[in-house]
Amino acid sequence: VQVWRDYSKSPITLEDAGRGLSFSQNSRWIVSDGSDGRVKLWDAMTGQIVVDFPVGQILEVFLGADSKHILATSQDGIVKVWDISNLGSVIDLAQFPINKDAKPSDYSQAAMTPNSKYLLAVINGVAHVWNTPTGQLKARLHHPAGQINEAFLSHDGKRAITTSENEARIWDIETGVLLHALPHKAKSLHANFNGEPDGRMAWTWNIEDGLVKVWNLKGKRPVVDTEIALGKETSYVTISPD
Repeated sequence: VQVWRDYSKSPITLEDAGRGLSFSQNSRWIVSDGSDGRVKLWDAMTGQIVVDFPVGQILEVFLGADSKHILATSQDGIVKVWDISNLGSVIDLAQFPINKDAKPSDYSQAAMTPNSKYLLAVINGVAHVWNTPTGQLKARLHHPAGQINEAFLSHDGKRAITTSENEARIWDIETGVLLHALPHKAKSLHANFNGEPDGRMAWTWNIEDGLVKVWNLKGKRPVVDTEIALGKETSYVTISPD
């Protein structure tokens, strides 16, 4: 794996980094999971390994927004969390069973709020929110259409956005209350928050026809500010922080 800090300079090479890679929000750290069942934390400035420990078979690894926790999802429907705030040691913090009846899955997501208080995870179409310090399950997030395809946190960690067929939903992380439903007809719908930290703007994208909707969530009801027809050939959409 090669990492470019500056395109005018030679890249940094991460030897045996593995398959999954995730940057910290400040771009200082990279976490990776290898086929050897080990998780590694890399210094993105130097390419040096600062943490290396065995975890067994997992689906994907992620860094918490605070860059102090590593999150891993496993095929048995469990999210594992490690505390790496002291880079000289790794603390096996907790395990969160998201779905004890989950069948083997090849897709998962996990995220932690910047204050480390809440953990959001999706495995096999099921989304749960936990209080990280206590392990208490705070909420299960549901869609009428059934399976949740993806989930993301706002930058301040107070809201979550989830997607399913034909709809995205905005949730209050602390209470699990549904704040907004964003209808967008699509079998394959993607969504995320815009750059505003409080999650008051969001976008949805129909991957089949390329239609993007930008939503204003500042009022009592969501309003479509802009619609952009990008076309069926569009393969990826993102919006700049500003």
